[in-house]
Amino acid sequence: MIETLHVLIVEDSEDDALLLERALRRNGLKTESRRVDTAEAMRAALGERLWDVVISDYVMPQFSGLAALQVLHESGQDLPFIMVSGKAGEETAVEAIHAGAGDYLLKDNLTRLVPAIERELREAAGRRERHAAEEELRVSEARFRATFEQAAVGMAHVGLDGRFLRVNRKLCDIIGYPEEELLQITFQQITHPDDLEADIAQRQHLLAGEINTFTMEKRYLRKDGSTVWVNLTDSVLRDRAGTPEYFIVVVADVTALHELQEQQRVFIHMVSHDLRSPLTVILGNTQIIEEMMTAEPFGDPMPTCIASVRRSAERLNVMIDDLTDAARIEGRQLQLKLREVRLADFVQDILQRFGTALGAERIQTAFPAGLPPLQADADRLERILLNLLSNATKYSAPGTEIMLAAQREADGVTVTVSDRGAGIAADDLPHIFERFYRATGVTRKAEGIGLGLYITRLLVEAHGGRIWVESRPGEGSTFSFTLPTVGPVDASSITASAAE
Repeated sequence: MIETLHVLIVEDSEDDALLLERALRRNGLKTESRRVDTAEAMRAALGERLWDVVISDYVMPQFSGLAALQVLHESGQDLPFIMVSGKAGEETAVEAIHAGAGDYLLKDNLTRLVPAIERELREAAGRRERHAAEEELRVSEARFRATFEQAAVGMAHVGLDGRFLRVNRKLCDIIGYPEEELLQITFQQITHPDDLEADIAQRQHLLAGEINTFTMEKRYLRKDGSTVWVNLTDSVLRDRAGTPEYFIVVVADVTALHELQEQQRVFIHMVSHDLRSPLTVILGNTQIIEEMMTAEPFGDPMPTCIASVRRSAERLNVMIDDLTDAARIEGRQLQLKLREVRLADFVQDILQRFGTALGAERIQTAFPAGLPPLQADADRLERILLNLLSNATKYSAPGTEIMLAAQREADGVTVTVSDRGAGIAADDLPHIFERFYRATGVTRKAEGIGLGLYITRLLVEAHGGRIWVESRPGEGSTFSFTLPTVGPVDASSITASAAE
C-alpha cells in the first residue's frame, strides 16, 4: 500500500467528504485529499498533480459520478475510480461498473472502501506494467523494423520449409527480385545447384541444435539469369519451448570480391606462364652443360656456378607452382583424382626419386603391418609429403634423424613427420599454416614466400583430413595429418572445396 494516499474526492457535501476521509484513517491510512464538485474543478485538479485514487458521489446538484468518470477518461489517466452513493440500487451499481468504475459502495456502509481501493491500486499497477511492456515492445519492434528495412546488408526471415517470410529492400536488390515475387518462392529455388546441398546440410545442423549459427559463401541465381556471390550468415529463432520457428538470414554481396579473386587467378596464371618459358630454357641448358662437364672438365668455378643457376631456377619453379596451386585451390578449380595408395610403397618410391634432395639416408620410416590403403590423389599426396620432408630437412642439423611414421585411426590414417631441429616458437604455432606466413621464431636456412605449409593444409583439407603441428624451440617439430582410407565407395574424383 502507498505510504500516503492522495485522494481526489468528487463530492458536493463537505460532511460526506469528511466521512470518507475518516473511514480511510480508521483503517490506518495516511491521506492527502482534495474535494471538487464540478467538471471544471475536477479537470483542474487532475492537471495539477498525479492522484492515487478518485472517490466520487453518484449524484450531485451540478455534477454526477458518471460525468466524473467521463472527465477522468478524457484526461487519459488510468486511476482507480470508486463510486459511492447514499441510496441503494442494483441498476445504478451496474451502470457505474459498466461505465468504468472499479466498485460501487453505499455511504452508510464503507467497510469495503479500503479493500476496494487496495484491489484497484493493484489492478491499476498491473495495467501500467502491461502498458509499459507493450510500449517497450512497440518501440523495440519499431526499431527492429527500421533496422531491418534500412540495413546495408540483405536481411530475411525464412520459414522452415525455405519460403521467404519477410525480406528487406537490400536483399531484393542483391537477388534481383521484387519483394512480392520473392515472398512467393523458396531459397532452394534461387540457390545455385552446386551450393544447395551444403546450405541445406548446415541448416539441418542449426535445427538439430548442433550449432547456433553458420556462415558460408554461396551463389544465388538472380531473376535475370545472372549469378551473384554472397556471404550468408544464418541462425534460427526458437520459441520459449525451444521449438524452431524460422531462420534469420543476413546476406552480403561479395561478387566484386570473387571477381577480383578470379582476376588475380588469371593474372597469376599469365605470370607463371611467362616465367616458366625462360625457366624451361635455363633448366634445359643447365642440364646440357652439366652433362657436357662430365665429358670435358671445366675449371673449379664452373660447376659451382652451374649448380647455383640450376638450384635458383628450381627454387623459382617451386614458387611458381606454389602460387598457381594456391590460386587454383582457393578458386575451387583443383580436381582431385582419387585412387588407392599404399603408403609404404608410395613413400619408398618418393625416397628413391628425391632421395638426394631430401637426404634420404636421414629419413627413417615406421609403417605398421596391415596399414589400410589411403584414398588419395597421388600427385597431391606426393606434394604434401615432399613439403613436410623438405622442411624437416632444411630446419634440422645435418645428420640428425627424421622420422616418417603412420598409424591407423578410427576415421583413417594419421601420418607424422618428426625432426629434432630448431623447432617453432610458440607465437608462430597458431599461424604456421596461414597464407604467406613466415615463422620469425627460428633462423631459416632457406627463404620462401610462405605458401608451402598453407598449400599443404589446403590439400589435406581437400581430401577431408586435417593437419596440425607440435613443436618446442630447440627440440624439434612433429607435423601430423590425417587422410581417409579406401571406403566402400570408390569415387573417381571430387572437387576440392578448401577455403582459407
